[in-house]
Amino acid sequence: MSRNLSARSGSSIRVNAILPGFIETEVSLNTSQEFRDAARRRSAIGRIGVLEDMEGIAVFLASKHSDFMTGQSIVLDGRAIIHPR
Repeated sequence: MSRNLSARSGSSIRVNAILPGFIETEVSLNTSQEFRDAARRRSAIGRIGVLEDMEGIAVFLASKHSDFMTGQSIVLDGRAIIHPR
């Protein structure tokens, strides 16, 4: 979607996306421990993401350092694996 939108938006608007995996938030605290454990097992780095994990990428995309970047989808999921350990 970000590639399509960036192609249609012209050169004045950059369109990029962050594609997070399971991120610990107030809402995710309402999920069952079983679901949280499964999400942790699906992460190759062995933990659930936190909001701070997204912070650096969001700041980068909002900064002038990403002026030459558009139409990108950045996956931020701890390298999720299909078959949990």
